[in-house]
Amino acid sequence: MEKSKSKSNWYQFLNRKGIVFCLLIFSLLYVARKMITTYNNIITSYNVLAKSERIDIITKSELNSKWNITNAKIYKSTGEVVERNFNGSIVVYDSVKIELERISLGNLSIRFYSLKNGSSISYSMDDKVGVKVEMKDDVEIVINDIKSFSKKGITHVFPFEGEVHLGRVSDKKGYGDGNAVLRNGVINMLGKNILEENAYFQGETENLRLGDRLIFPDTCISFGLININEEPAMNINYRTESKEAWITKPGMLTGKYKISVSLFDQWRYDKDFQRLSMAGALLLVITSLFTFIFDALNFFLNQTINEY
Repeated sequence: MEKSKSKSNWYQFLNRKGIVFCLLIFSLLYVARKMITTYNNIITSYNVLAKSERIDIITKSELNSKWNITNAKIYKSTGEVVERNFNGSIVVYDSVKIELERISLGNLSIRFYSLKNGSSISYSMDDKVGVKVEMKDDVEIVINDIKSFSKKGITHVFPFEGEVHLGRVSDKKGYGDGNAVLRNGVINMLGKNILEENAYFQGETENLRLGDRLIFPDTCISFGLININEEPAMNINYRTESKEAWITKPGMLTGKYKISVSLFDQWRYDKDFQRLSMAGALLLVITSLFTFIFDALNFFLNQTINEY
């Protein structure tokens, strides 16, 4: 009789430990699932600083700031010259593809293509106050003598907002359709804090090298500045948020590799994520230890009672 009671107590003890073990496994699986979900949904803030001979922008709305331009010529897509010595400002409308290209210390070419068969830009000249000209055709603006004007303190700064592709597009016939390429750059990646919506943690840094191309999903909107001065090419600084971005290298005609903030980056740099992880692990250890001690005391207490 005493042996059967002893076996029964052992079974109860093991059953309780089995339940605790199952709960522990379930908790670990739940935490792992949360971590995987967090990894898949880490929003990365990409801060891009680059020197490039080519950048393409697609506007999603009319640009808030006018572009001030000095010493330029304006052409229609047919090659017809609209303005031979343009000094003034332009307004860029929504759904317009902008291609900016400057090879080394050469002239800056800005091409505007309307994607909805409407006006791409309008312009106003400094010497014709109050006169605005709408351009229904595709337009190219060429800015000359940039270096000489820079010595006089005149540079060009173009704020932009829209979908951005940095570097020259490659195709199967060869790398690019011209000599303009991305020269160099750096991407600083920040991850969103797990608790605070407007707080970030520092992630990894990715270097851009000669001939690279940086690509974001079409739905991403970037905000930034383009500066053209006495230095070669263009200085470009912009920021965008996305779950991922891709870099293609010269010769990678069909391949690309992804860059983003990883779960490991969040564990290393996100202090709140570290605190939550340690608190969860500590809670599991304390719960398991407390349950073990309680069951052990209960088991030995029952054993003592049965002996008497």
